Amino acid sequence: MKPNEVWQATLGELQLQMARETFNTWLKPTQAAELNNGTLTVRVPDGYVQEWLSSRLLNTIERTVASVAGRELEVKFIVGLVIEPPSTSAHQVAAPEPRASVELVEYDPTKRGFVQTSNYAIRFWMPYLGAGPFSLWLALRSFAYDASKVTWPSVKTLAAIVANSDRQRLIGRRKRGQWMPGYLEKLEQERVIWYQRTGNHYKYRVLASLPLLTPDQVQTLPANIQEAHERFVRHCAIDYEEWVQLSLPTLTQTMSEPEDKEQGVGQD
Repeated sequence: MKPNEVWQATLGELQLQMARETFNTWLKPTQAAELNNGTLTVRVPDGYVQEWLSSRLLNTIERTVASVAGRELEVKFIVGLVIEPPSTSAHQVAAPEPRASVELVEYDPTKRGFVQTSNYAIRFWMPYLGAGPFSLWLALRSFAYDASKVTWPSVKTLAAIVANSDRQRLIGRRKRGQWMPGYLEKLEQERVIWYQRTGNHYKYRVLASLPLLTPDQVQTLPANIQEAHERFVRHCAIDYEEWVQLSLPTLTQTMSEPEDKEQGVGQD
């Protein structure tokens, strides 16, 4: 089979295995480049898609490619789609010059300031964390879309964005002799962020994307969302028996690696 035939057949199988939004966002805008020495090379639009596919879907993709090709193949993603020029022939009449031009605006989250959030995070992490802590994670991520230009916000700014300017919702408060944890503490407990306060400065480390919830975490969700999560795990061809053995430390042990997070300092 030619590279394009293998990849198009693979895309057809993957489309049946995952949510439409996931497929359209990460897999639809891809092209087969070459099949050589047991490696299928696939072109992707940018480095963000390359990293996401390599870290999140590679095992599923390679398993599907092997099923389509009848043998195991390594899948490699490279950046740079090829736009084929329209075919012309001697019998075709040249089209008139357009009277208006359209400028294609670059849509690259790493350059334009957009933060992409997975459907999984919204459907399952938001009800698990709560709307407030989840909004704080999104806010921190919005300030860290480009690691080379990170400007971390003050607690005052974050409170204005996610807590109606109530700083204590973020940093916690003592009420009737009991400590009421804030959004920051909640996110740190769940290992979504790490933060340290020194004087009036806060140092953050933030997960760029949220992993699968563990079985223990899922059990705290409402029954209907638990059922939806079980369907999600099976629908995405995730090994269910392996998933039920996951623990929170297993999912977050790679946080010591800098590329898995954004970090910086914001003022109080």
